[in-house]
Amino acid sequence: MPLAFELDTMDSLTSQPSTQASHQRELQYNSELTNFVSRLTEEKMELRNTLGRLEEEIWRYRQRGAKQQIQRLYGKYLRADSYRKALVYQKKYLLLLLGGFQDCEQTTLALIARSGVYTSPEDLQ
Repeated sequence: MPLAFELDTMDSLTSQPSTQASHQRELQYNSELTNFVSRLTEEKMELRNTLGRLEEEIWRYRQRGAKQQIQRLYGKYLRADSYRKALVYQKKYLLLLLGGFQDCEQTTLALIARSGVYTSPEDLQ
């Protein structure tokens, strides 16, 4: 548009049209500029609103992603805790078995010792 306005100005200087026609062109040019500026302002507002909506959507997406990460970590924690409890149960069970076996073994060795038969030289001591 500036180029067209300059060409119009050059033509108007060389041809020397009336001042009224020149003012008319300037008013039309100003009107076009005003319309262009108002369209740009409206477009800027639309883009600003779109940007706000997108930023809000990004915020929601990040919140949802954080919740999913927390849920995944909580699931890992539950599995690890369950595994730990299973190991504690197994340890207690094995200790009970060994304790019972030890009692049984001591009783058996005592019976053998009373009968006078020794399984090894260490048993004599």
